[in-house]
Amino acid sequence: MAVSLPIYKQRRVVLVRFQRATTGDPDAAKPDIDDRGWSGQFGPIMGIAKGSNATVRLRRERIAPTAPLFAVPSDNTALLCAGQPNYALPPTQDVDLVLSGITGGNPKVTTLDIRHGSATGPIIHKLTVWIFNPLTVKITPHMVTIKDAANPGIASAVNIANIIDRVKAIWKPCGVDFNVQATKNDTHTFANAGVLQASTMNAAGTEVWGAEIGTLLSSNYVASTINAYFVNQIAMVTNPGLLGLGLSRATAGSSGGALPQPGIILGDTNAAGIARAGDSMWLANDLAHEIGHFFGLWHPNQKEPPNERKDTWCRRMLMHNFNSMTSLGAWRDTVVGYGVDSTGSPRRGCLVTMKDLPQITTDGEATTVRGTISSAAGPY
Repeated sequence: MAVSLPIYKQRRVVLVRFQRATTGDPDAAKPDIDDRGWSGQFGPIMGIAKGSNATVRLRRERIAPTAPLFAVPSDNTALLCAGQPNYALPPTQDVDLVLSGITGGNPKVTTLDIRHGSATGPIIHKLTVWIFNPLTVKITPHMVTIKDAANPGIASAVNIANIIDRVKAIWKPCGVDFNVQATKNDTHTFANAGVLQASTMNAAGTEVWGAEIGTLLSSNYVASTINAYFVNQIAMVTNPGLLGLGLSRATAGSSGGALPQPGIILGDTNAAGIARAGDSMWLANDLAHEIGHFFGLWHPNQKEPPNERKDTWCRRMLMHNFNSMTSLGAWRDTVVGYGVDSTGSPRRGCLVTMKDLPQITTDGEATTVRGTISSAAGPY
């Protein structure tokens, strides 16, 4: 039947849409998908590790629930779609499709085609699926207790296992897994119990790394792993709101008063009074973000405050500058889908981008990550 629509240059009619199959905390079995932009790289892209299953939701957006639709892998030797007899979809608005990655690569690229009328009918939409051969990265957690000359030590109160599980869920769509080494228990005597003084001001009035951070990063350091230090509080002279630091080898070596080793440092609280020890998702997102820096990723377009990007694409991205984000109006806050943090502020998302779109110069993050991990130097 004919449909009359006003068109200027072009108009895209979205009959069905792919989307994340859940909301809230990241789920390794229900990954985020990269559905940003439709020009140049058509439609959404989803990552799966070879040998894994992942669920994605298909929503009938502008087509009747009774319309006969079929979910057909373009290559059954690479991708399987479970539970769909003869590829037919049930007559419901939403259907969750369980996909299995059979043949991997870096990546192996295939598609799941949505066809109308029959399993060989016209394609009305498609999901591009990147199936990755798994890569494993080692990470060593450090539970840090800080005391001072007069007071007993104060340790981080985080649950490392809960945090690492969420970190794994964030990175699994890129085919990246973590081999968690034995936790190190570090105790230090610093100026103030429970506080890591990460920076000081020198005689010239310039902020530099303090002696305490150098001591921390060289303590129980395990080579060929990402060392992650959990402390009660981080203090910096110019940034009382600081809750995390990611210091890759390149960053540590080039910093003023060069640091002895790279490392990630996460605080339960900050000098501004924000506490998050019980918010495993907040800590996990920060740890996953800082790991992203070790993998060669930057904040979107390398923009730093007060010029950080505030658009909906970047607020969904794991590498956005801020974890706890200022509300910018419901239309921007709801696009993330990861709920709010313990302060009631919108969380940034957990998306590691597959597409490499020209609007963001630091895009194509999954490709960058896997290149760094596979390089001779690696991420350490």
